[in-house]
Amino acid sequence: MTVGPKDLRIKTGVLKRTLKDYTFYVKELENLRTKHAAMPQNTEEEKYRFKKHQDVLDESQDMITQTEARILKALRELEALVGESEGQLGEVEEVVDAKRVVSEARETEAAFQQVSAAA
Repeated sequence: MTVGPKDLRIKTGVLKRTLKDYTFYVKELENLRTKHAAMPQNTEEEKYRFKKHQDVLDESQDMITQTEARILKALRELEALVGESEGQLGEVEEVVDAKRVVSEARETEAAFQQVSAAA
């Protein structure tokens, strides 16, 4: 299969966007946890809101898990494409950018594996 620079740009863009989404979701979850910890539970209404907020936390955690899976999928696809393209394209800008994004994704992957192990 012939790999073109456009293919690399597309796959690199997918991985970049997914990494950006992951970073946003993690920050959002941290903010939600902080807010959740400070929520009072004195009245029935406050208990109800606390429970609903817990549901939001659970959904946020699910989004992170799903995004981790998307990162892994995009990372594997981009790694395969980079491997195929190195011989065909050499070190063009798209290959260099793709390698940089793969490196960032590997760091992120290592970070979320550490978090999963700690949980």
